[in-house]
Amino acid sequence: MGFNPPVRTIAFLSLITVTPCLARADDTHYQNLLVGEHALGLGGAFTALADDAAAAFYNPAGLALIARSSMSGSLSVYGFESRRIDDAFQTALGEDDFEDASSPTFPISVGLVRKFGPKRDDGVRDHAVAFSTVIPFQSDVTFRGDLFDALGFQHVRVAEEDRWLWVGPSYAYRLSPRLALGITGYLASRELEHTFDRSYADAGELQAGVRTLEYGLVEASEVELDDVSLMFRIGVLWQPSDSMRLGLMVAAPSIRLDSSATVTHRSLLADFVVPGAESGTYSEARDVREGSSPFPFNVRLGAAALFGASTVVSADLSLYAPISYDRLGEAGADVAVDDYFVQRIERRLTVNGNLGLETLLGGHFPVRAGLFTNFSSAPAPQAGDVAMPAQVHRFGAALSAGYRDEGYDIQVGVAGLYGVGNALVPTASGDPFYEVTRVEDSSLYVFLSGAKEAAGRVVDRWTH
Repeated sequence: MGFNPPVRTIAFLSLITVTPCLARADDTHYQNLLVGEHALGLGGAFTALADDAAAAFYNPAGLALIARSSMSGSLSVYGFESRRIDDAFQTALGEDDFEDASSPTFPISVGLVRKFGPKRDDGVRDHAVAFSTVIPFQSDVTFRGDLFDALGFQHVRVAEEDRWLWVGPSYAYRLSPRLALGITGYLASRELEHTFDRSYADAGELQAGVRTLEYGLVEASEVELDDVSLMFRIGVLWQPSDSMRLGLMVAAPSIRLDSSATVTHRSLLADFVVPGAESGTYSEARDVREGSSPFPFNVRLGAAALFGASTVVSADLSLYAPISYDRLGEAGADVAVDDYFVQRIERRLTVNGNLGLETLLGGHFPVRAGLFTNFSSAPAPQAGDVAMPAQVHRFGAALSAGYRDEGYDIQVGVAGLYGVGNALVPTASGDPFYEVTRVEDSSLYVFLSGAKEAAGRVVDRWTH
């Protein structure tokens, strides 16, 4: 549709590419949420311990060393998330920050472990099978910018809902009382919905106390990405002495089963400035494309040591291989994706660390604390004409306390993440098109988990 918008309109239209990295569909981080009731309090330092159903995620070999059939999971996580991007919305009318604050609830993980086979002299069966459900990432974020004066207004809004769900079985075998092997297979699915809308209006003359409309534009677009893939994890756990455990988990790159995306674009234009122009024009288009959301090869190493009779220190080091991909394939029809959506993803080699401490007070009160990193795999954003994801390196801490006896192991805790980094935002002048700005990101989660021993006895009754 041909039109000749005013100068202020041109300045606004140049801003539809306001940094796609602002929305938090996360193709750049690996430890946004910690999985597992025991691992949560330890800041994710769990590869060498792996002593509950979350071992399927961290190190499936640990399932074979669990004493008996059990069920565990973090029941819920109540959180607060916030993100701020300085001067993200820039036009001739001024500047506006993008800010988002939300209070999500995350059902993190649930797992069931079944031990079988003859018992050894120590009373532990060598074989274990498990089935677990893990949500390693979930987010719902909305940003908006509003600028106005007496002669018009400009508005933009971008929102993304992103959810990963991994479901699958595990098997582990204890080669000896101190050495075990295990494997997990996940059917991994991702559902991503990205929505964008913008509106613009130029006011005309004042008539009877009401300003006429000279030019107006309402535009909306949506991207829906659904991806299904297979993931396999192999683990080894070795206990060289009564006070030391070592763990290794190796995860192969994901195998895509099916991935598709739908792109929709709608616009409504009213132009009363250009002579002979139609007063209103509406268009709608939809396109189905291939999608892509692969997960890279990664390795996790862990060590845990017992000090005295009741204090354990554990540490993990994880490495993620570089990978690059386009989240959307080539268009089958001429439907443009809005520039808030980053199509090209570059993940660089990334290393994260976790450190945990656990001590048992009075024989019944476990206290856990942990530190962890959540570094971004994205390259540093560069000013210019190309949109890139934000680079925000995050640092986290966790603390939990609980009660344990023969029937219950209940934990209540808190975990937080904070990061500062850079993102790209378009300039009002368009020279350069993108400039680098500051991003601040924080989150706080309160979690409740436990009763796994009581649940374990119920599972024993069900399975014998």
